[in-house]
Amino acid sequence: MANDAGLHLRLRCEEPEVVLRSLFHASPVALVLVDSDGFLAGFNDAFLAMVGLTPAALLDGQAVNVRQFIRAFQPHLVSDLERALRGEMVDIPEFFLRLPEGGRGGQSSERLARGFRIWARAWPVRDSTGVVKHVAVLLDDVSDRRELEALVVQGQKMEAISTMAGGLAHDVNNILSGVVGYASLLASRLPRGSTDYDAAMTILDSADQAANLASQLMIIARRSALQLQPVDLGDLLPRVAALLARTLGSAHTLTLDLASDIGPVDGDRPLLEQVLTNLCLNARDAMPEGGTVSLRAHDRKFGEWERRPLASMPAGDYVQIDVEDLGVGMTPEVSGRIFEPFFTTKPMGPATGLGLAVVHGIVKAHRGFVVAESHPGRGSVFSVFLPHCRPIREQFVVAPVVPEYRPEPIGSLSVLVIDDEPIVRRVMTEMLARLGHLAVAVDGMEPAMDLLMRDRSRFDVLIVDVFLPEKSGLELVETLRRAELNLPALVCTGYTSPEVQARVQALSGTMILPKPFNVDTLKIALSRIIGSVSP
Repeated sequence: MANDAGLHLRLRCEEPEVVLRSLFHASPVALVLVDSDGFLAGFNDAFLAMVGLTPAALLDGQAVNVRQFIRAFQPHLVSDLERALRGEMVDIPEFFLRLPEGGRGGQSSERLARGFRIWARAWPVRDSTGVVKHVAVLLDDVSDRRELEALVVQGQKMEAISTMAGGLAHDVNNILSGVVGYASLLASRLPRGSTDYDAAMTILDSADQAANLASQLMIIARRSALQLQPVDLGDLLPRVAALLARTLGSAHTLTLDLASDIGPVDGDRPLLEQVLTNLCLNARDAMPEGGTVSLRAHDRKFGEWERRPLASMPAGDYVQIDVEDLGVGMTPEVSGRIFEPFFTTKPMGPATGLGLAVVHGIVKAHRGFVVAESHPGRGSVFSVFLPHCRPIREQFVVAPVVPEYRPEPIGSLSVLVIDDEPIVRRVMTEMLARLGHLAVAVDGMEPAMDLLMRDRSRFDVLIVDVFLPEKSGLELVETLRRAELNLPALVCTGYTSPEVQARVQALSGTMILPKPFNVDTLKIALSRIIGSVSP
């Protein structure tokens, strides 16, 4: 026994069998013994837990022929078992084990029906004469490990995509600033109702659509500020369902199954409505011939050791919202890419491929998770998990609703414009001139500080872009405040992230001017900022 198959034991001759039997059954790793005829000869508790069966259900009153089972459900593994029976140590390549409910001999369970990934190793067990009497098989459920690895890879990919989306949206907004600015200048100089005026307004309408696209990219990049407050989904879901029932069309029906005791969530109502709308419209499009879209919601609690739909989900209380269709379904390859921006299986046309990417961005921004389950020809279920409200002390402060603002006359102003984009500087200068103000435009921090420090009373207002090559516009304003130069400042940005919003709120006499903007928006912003610092 001292050198039997690499096992080193110093035991009395009657002890090895007892010790090995104890180790076999106490092992936290699933172990199976197969005899030389291919029948199941033994298994431990870890194996039963892995497959979700009791000993009675596994054996079902009869001997289990492992060779036949493998041939029926994993035929490519038969050769691995045969090699082990011939005396080889075999590392079995990772495989997916799934046995449908009601499968062979009733030897199935919910866990087997759902399926899981297994890594295995088989080795021969010989008697004292060297004859192979059994094959021992070690099985390791690697499903969670593979899911976490996939999540890490997917997270890295989505983070790279989000960074790209944010940068793209910023550049698009800079370009649109010139388009919107000049189109609004043209419209202000043309008689209403003229052909040229209508053409300028068409440009503005198209630019507005492009700005909406950039806004969606910002949501995907999770760089939009959320206005979070407790949301009662028991109120929100029926209202959204009523609106969608009219939108889906006569060939489609929307059903709502809403639990009566759903807990509130921290949410931005318009964005949550967009999530539901995008998912329901996606479900409708998956059933081109018509069908039923099912919308369900109920509370879901996950304990610390309970298996969650995603391995990265923390334990806790959630609201689960399901949107189900019985449409064309998706292959695993398609399912793995559905949340990527611009990925779509729809034909060329109005589809942008941003609908599900926007859903993913909004849900993640709400500290939630979204999971898709789909099978070709059997439809899809999209499940959104939103955590219950956090304690009041942890909730975000919601900005008050700002009433409609009517600009007051403010006279002629001297304005310093700081932006590294030439077209933005040009259009800003012309819009300010159109409004009767004198503008000086520079491309960076150094010339701006030189002008401001040389004559501290020269300018009435500062308009600065958040993103400058050397420093951010916010850093410039903060530097001026430390130098006790309380010049009113408009901070331009293509997106209002929570960080930008917080820093602006902390600075006196400072407001955000979202890009792109037209002449009228600029007029209102100047009136607001001057009014906010007037004595």
